[in-house]
Amino acid sequence: MDGPKSRDLHSPTSQTTSSSYTKEISEFQSALHTVDALLDMVECLRVYLAKLRTHY
Repeated sequence: MDGPKSRDLHSPTSQTTSSSYTKEISEFQSALHTVDALLDMVECLRVYLAKLRTHY
């Protein structure tokens, strides 16, 4: 019953703020890429330390 009403409420605002949303999304994606790179580095360090532990 209230589905179309909520959609009507969101449609006008989505057009005006779409540019700011895309900017926020791109910043969020770049932050995610940075986090991914950091996680990769941490994983490499973990593997390296595990190898060192097995050697000594």
